[in-house]
Amino acid sequence: MDVPTEEEIRCLVETALGVGVSRAERFQTGLRHLVYDVELVDGSAVVARIAGAQAEDALRSGVNWTRILEPLGVPVPRILFCHLDPEHSDRPFVILERIPGVDLGDAYPSLSLSQKKSLAEQISGIQDRVAAVPSRGRFGRLIEQEKEAGHDSWLAFLEELLSSGVRAALENGLVPREMLDLVEVRLREWVPYLQEVRPVPFLDDATTKNVLVRGGEIQGVVDVDELGFGDPLLALGQTRVSLLTMGCDTAYTDYWSRLIGLTATQEKVVDLYGAIFCVVFLGEHGQTFNREHTARVDSSLVRRQLSILGVLLRREAAV
Repeated sequence: MDVPTEEEIRCLVETALGVGVSRAERFQTGLRHLVYDVELVDGSAVVARIAGAQAEDALRSGVNWTRILEPLGVPVPRILFCHLDPEHSDRPFVILERIPGVDLGDAYPSLSLSQKKSLAEQISGIQDRVAAVPSRGRFGRLIEQEKEAGHDSWLAFLEELLSSGVRAALENGLVPREMLDLVEVRLREWVPYLQEVRPVPFLDDATTKNVLVRGGEIQGVVDVDELGFGDPLLALGQTRVSLLTMGCDTAYTDYWSRLIGLTATQEKVVDLYGAIFCVVFLGEHGQTFNREHTARVDSSLVRRQLSILGVLLRREAAV
């Protein structure tokens, strides 16, 4: 991917906003776009998102979903400037307000139990507001302007999600084939339940990342290029596995589960979703994404994720 220089980012932001830039630094997180933390000479800060290779539609979608979610009271960053054609740049870009705070995962180790409970209440309320978005009758992670995209069923989306994770895990050779086979078996066991899932809108990637926290309060949710349509429990399952991967407690997701009154069956479905994301996470090792170099495989992290997957597979079975 062609990575802009800091000077190019300075010029882009100064031209768009008419304010001088004192610093521009690229975030190393994010898998799709080039994202920069930009400090202006007036002391304020903004975020510049440059569309990644073949990701122009996703950037446009982020603008569209933001404009839909903001009136519902979802705390998404304000759009300060957007240019979705090549007049100003060879790639589309968006400039957003810089919401203060850090990702939930970064803040989590220092949070008190009462703060984790409060944050669970907040994210549950945010997801309730997102559910007011009109359903498209399609399932999966949907780009706003692609009205007919997605899947015919929630099951079909999960099958594709798991298949992509299995392919990547087989390529890097980090997961025993029998474990991958067992996750696929578990998914088939839940077909009757999954076929009944309706396309409820939810923030599918508001997990330990993209939820910005400061002082034990959610300040905003970022990276809404796609919206999930299906079972909102997917985000709960992914978040729980993310916390376990970090070696943290799961008090936040435990509070979240109690708030929404999960049944015993739904708890097992959350375990299924967690197992699927274990496979996805294990398949990500050794991939480059939008980084300039492939990250070193962390063997201790791989062992932890395999252990988590093993536990989930032992306790997750259809009822």
